[in-house]
Amino acid sequence: MKSTTTGGGLFRKYAAVLILLVGGMLLLSSLVGIYFSYQETKATLLGLERQQTLAAASRIGQLVTRIEWQLRTVMAVPFDDPGMARAQREIDFVRLLRDVPAITEIVQLDSTGKVQLLVSRFAPNENGSQRGLAQDPRYVRTRIGRTYFGPVYFRDDSAPHLTIAVPWGDGAPEVAAAEVNLNALREVVSQARVGTAGYVYVVDEHGYLIAHPDPSAVYQKRDLSKLPQLRVAGAASGAHDAPTGTAGLHGGRVLTSQATVERLGWRVVAEQPLDEAFVPLRGAIELSAVFFVVGLALAVIASVLLARRMVAPIRLLQQGATRIGAGELGHRIDVRTGDELEALGQEFNRTARQLEESYASLEQKVEARTRELATANEELKALGEVGRAVSSRSTWRRCSTPSSPAPCSCPLRAAVSSTSTTRRARDSSASAAHTSSARIWVK
Repeated sequence: MKSTTTGGGLFRKYAAVLILLVGGMLLLSSLVGIYFSYQETKATLLGLERQQTLAAASRIGQLVTRIEWQLRTVMAVPFDDPGMARAQREIDFVRLLRDVPAITEIVQLDSTGKVQLLVSRFAPNENGSQRGLAQDPRYVRTRIGRTYFGPVYFRDDSAPHLTIAVPWGDGAPEVAAAEVNLNALREVVSQARVGTAGYVYVVDEHGYLIAHPDPSAVYQKRDLSKLPQLRVAGAASGAHDAPTGTAGLHGGRVLTSQATVERLGWRVVAEQPLDEAFVPLRGAIELSAVFFVVGLALAVIASVLLARRMVAPIRLLQQGATRIGAGELGHRIDVRTGDELEALGQEFNRTARQLEESYASLEQKVEARTRELATANEELKALGEVGRAVSSRSTWRRCSTPSSPAPCSCPLRAAVSSTSTTRRARDSSASAAHTSSARIWVK
């Protein structure tokens, strides 16, 4: 009998399923761990960048507020006489330019918008020139009693400047306006540390670069309003931070965070290249990959061993069933797993034992019937001989009778007599055989 062996295929299936299951779980666990590590690292880096941008934005705001306060201070003189007050303010203006290098020019406008005093680093000073600036935004925008911050402009196509105008006095106030060189912001953004290759820069409300650790980048008057991170931050109403992983100021993928300078609408942006930002994560990924490879190798070994243990009793059952099917009813399957496979092996053994007993009983019956048939045949032979003997004796007696109507040696009569005698003997033998067979089956 030809048997089909499926143990190898079953082993491969079990091993493949176990390897895929364990390997899949390891891979899923590694990916989940890497994902959460990435999110945690990203949140930490963004938090650090956020701190730097907030600190820089705060320092810029303090710088502007200090200049605004200093302008109010120099306007307060202890003299009521206009001439003496103007002379004292001129001294104070010069002192302010000396103490605050970022201020390049200070002008005083009276309540009608005429120049009363002008002190500048680049233009001739004016004292009582009465030059009319009634349409100048420095005068117009302070009529409501609030400080005016002008748009950033590039003076002589070089350094960016900011106009700060503060009102002074009650009723129809005078105005003190200062032109501030924003190169002073370079010190602020240079002190902000974002990793090794990261940097911080400032853009105005229109998206122009006004402060950067590299001054040559500022002098290029770069319009950065098209950068994705600035568009996202500008589209988010009230958003102070729009972190994204996108193209940076100098190209390449960067991790970026932003903060807004209050009152000015400027944005301080921190950028760090992703290659540098995620160096710690790269080490974690490599470590996770090593753990995954080692875990997968152990999973393969464990899966192979477990598959062998699972397939071994099935192979014993298959081999035992093949031997029992081939006629070895005395074979017993020895499976000791303590589960359904062991119960199945016991059922096979019980079935084989019952078949063996049935075959043994059947052979005994067949042997007994064979002996009975042999005895019946011998009896039939004996009856046949007796019948022939009886027939021969009856014929001899008839032939030897004197009153016989015809001689016994007549061929036709002898043949007829012989035929009748033979028929009677056959009938007697058949009757005896039938009687003996009936006796045997009755027994």
